[in-house]
Amino acid sequence: MSMKIEDGGPAFPVLYGQTNGLDGMSLRDWFAGQQAAAAMTSANGLGSFSKAERVAAFKIVAEISYEVADALLAARSKSAPAPSPARSA
Repeated sequence: MSMKIEDGGPAFPVLYGQTNGLDGMSLRDWFAGQQAAAAMTSANGLGSFSKAERVAAFKIVAEISYEVADALLAARSKSAPAPSPARSA
């Protein structure tokens, strides 16, 4: 039995009915991609490593990027303002 991973919903929400049933990437994927891009900017010299070493490094970057994304989503849910009570008309 697998647990659903909290993904934060769509990264770039659109109005209902404009996605042809596709929501695009999740906010979790967006956060992870941003982290991976930042991590790779400091990866100078990877070309001198073997392919196996690069693949191993990329797997580590991917794992860490999703750990960061999960932490960002957790912090985001803690800092979200409470919903305001419904107003009566």
